[in-house]
Amino acid sequence: SPVYFPFLFDHSFSSPITPFRLPSLFFLIHHVLFFLFVSYHFSLLFFTPFLLLLSITPLLFHFLLASFFLIIVIYLSFYLLLLLNTVICFSKLKMWDLNF
Repeated sequence: SPVYFPFLFDHSFSSPITPFRLPSLFFLIHHVLFFLFVSYHFSLLFFTPFLLLLSITPLLFHFLLASFFLIIVIYLSFYLLLLLNTVICFSKLKMWDLNF
């Protein structure tokens, strides 16, 4: 029997990507890419261990820094958009106006 993924086939869900799933998705992608990056470079370490270790260390640091920065920027911009959307909805409904 096939595996059933409700978020793929059941359209009663609003969207498979929710604000809480998006950061975990990027975090998962980051870990998969990081694993591939590290496994590729550490397979080369058997040939020239010391030189490659010296050249890989700053690369790993920059890769980690850039990917975490990208995750944080996407996460914050998504929530800023969500907040802006909420403010626009409230301003249309005039829920922020206390002078009824």
